[in-house]
Amino acid sequence: MLIGASTVAVIALAVAVALLVWKTPNSRQLDVAKAQQGVAEILSDPINGYGAEHVSQVSCNGGTNPRIGDGLTFTCKATIDGEAYDVTATFKGNDGTYEVDWPR
Repeated sequence: MLIGASTVAVIALAVAVALLVWKTPNSRQLDVAKAQQGVAEILSDPINGYGAEHVSQVSCNGGTNPRIGDGLTFTCKATIDGEAYDVTATFKGNDGTYEVDWPR
């Protein structure tokens, strides 16, 4: 069962941003493996997230590192309690901080 409110979606992984962001000559990108881990944590965290009890198989952005930019999004697919859900994450600013929307 998912627990949470839209305000919970503003959870930003600020502590991990330095570990998640890396530069290429043309753009800044988020490490997709770390993004998948972060999204899974937000979905399952009962206090600062949505409180889903059984989150598995989180796959984001088709396995490609998402480009960072204010308002840009990337999508993830997650299995929660055996059901498939789509999850959208939106960058808030240009530092790699993002928020995770309610699973749909």
